[in-house]
Amino acid sequence: MRFDGKELSVMRKFVRRSAPLAGIVATVVLVAAGCVSDPTSSDDSGGDATSALNVYLYQKPTPNFGPLAQVAGGDYVPSTLIFDSLVAWDADNKLAPRLAEDFSISDDGKTFTFTLREGLEWSDGEPLTSRDILFTFNLVANPAAGASVAPNFAAVEGVDALASGSSEVASGFSAPDDRTFVVTASEPSMGLLSLIGTTLIIPEHVLGDIPVEQVADDGYFSSPTVSSGPYEYVSYETDQYVELTANPHYYEDVSVDTLYLRTLTQDVATAQLGSGEIDLVQISSTDLASVERMENVAVTSAEDPGFTRLAVNVEQPRFQDPRVRQAMLYAIDRQGIVDTVLGGHGTVVNSPFKGEAVADDLNPYPYDPDLARQLLQEAGWDSSRPVTLSYAPGTRDRDTTATIVQENLSAVGIDVRLSPVPPAENLARIQSADPDDFDMTLYGGGNYSDPANVIPIVSCATKQPAGANNGRFCSEELDAVMAEANRLEDESGRTALYQEASRIENEQVSQIWLYETEILWAHNTRFEGFVPGGDLSRSSMWNAAQWRMAD
Repeated sequence: MRFDGKELSVMRKFVRRSAPLAGIVATVVLVAAGCVSDPTSSDDSGGDATSALNVYLYQKPTPNFGPLAQVAGGDYVPSTLIFDSLVAWDADNKLAPRLAEDFSISDDGKTFTFTLREGLEWSDGEPLTSRDILFTFNLVANPAAGASVAPNFAAVEGVDALASGSSEVASGFSAPDDRTFVVTASEPSMGLLSLIGTTLIIPEHVLGDIPVEQVADDGYFSSPTVSSGPYEYVSYETDQYVELTANPHYYEDVSVDTLYLRTLTQDVATAQLGSGEIDLVQISSTDLASVERMENVAVTSAEDPGFTRLAVNVEQPRFQDPRVRQAMLYAIDRQGIVDTVLGGHGTVVNSPFKGEAVADDLNPYPYDPDLARQLLQEAGWDSSRPVTLSYAPGTRDRDTTATIVQENLSAVGIDVRLSPVPPAENLARIQSADPDDFDMTLYGGGNYSDPANVIPIVSCATKQPAGANNGRFCSEELDAVMAEANRLEDESGRTALYQEASRIENEQVSQIWLYETEILWAHNTRFEGFVPGGDLSRSSMWNAAQWRMAD
């Protein structure tokens, strides 16, 4: 099977297009802002690079840019501009070509062959070849390098040798020529493309001589001066902005010369939209009516391929009984949050799966405080011990949701204490070896258009700090069903298995699902070419190379 052209579909239609939902995902939020004309800029970017944009980045960078860092917006949003990948999620939540111009999948679902675009170059003019892809994949798949996405490569042939330390290369990765990269799986893996195809590519000629166990600490990742994406890194002014400039060696012309990714609150960014200081803002649904009254401002939206949730640390004995987590769902007025915080523009979710992968007989866990109290009593809940809910503040919808969650849970005997903290501190708590350092966190995002992408957030093998399973939930039954689904080539059979997985996860409650929204964007009408993506940290700036300012 070969795929090419403008869009590479994920080959299966698990996502149903929902009715528009306005609001915010409690996650990494970014907003582009503030056009400044620069008549002195040159054509060096290869296009009409005559403008600058200030971009709102609500989470401060660590900074730690590139594929080895945890997926957190302050770092990952700039990373998607500095680095490119073989394929990437587009505005329709499908995998679109990036460094790869096409790819093919063998009939047995085990061999993935990528053909790179001709003449690719790094920002320093060095050739970007399949050797760079080979280097990146071997590095990221190696647990010794510390990448949180390393477990996503588990199906690749030979990665066990990386994990054991017996080899620094996996036999399932090969680069037969400069434009061809091949991935061979040890067994059929229908979701492998979406799990690893979006890996950000880093330069072998810069990092190739550094020992695997030391590479993550190299200064390159805080100041990546050689890039493969549409923009080059210039500098990071602490707590102010990341400055990026158009990459003159990118495979297509970049029209906007300079980006400033600035750390502001969402309220400030939205206010500046009205004053003309900002050109593009990801807005709260509560501001929609006032924004629609602004002159020279248009509103657009993108479907949310993820969801907002609470991750509960099940390594603490008090959270291990599923009845405790079920009680939390019954205790939280999730529909009330959608109706009030999101202005009715949202949907309560009862599973991390999407579309056809969701069984139609899941428990909806309606708001029922009395049942919540009963379940907590049956589980022997100790109401005298407080629960800390940590989150990164700055987004109005999420901040308000945190307060409502606190009120609802406290009403049934779960004494919640709010702890708004910087993203880096929150991540440190989640990754701590001491389970008492982390109780519960509120966040959102992700792209679960392909149900295989649910695996990293629920699998036993991906528990923090090794992966993206923040609540450290583990169900061998769920893992077995998802693994079987991922191996199955027949779409109807795979769908049925994922639906069974959704039933298991819904009963065991891997996390406290809250809601999904439609991501709202507002922009000055002078700003053209913006096509929003729904995954704020990974795809909201997916077509930045096509952005431009009207004459």
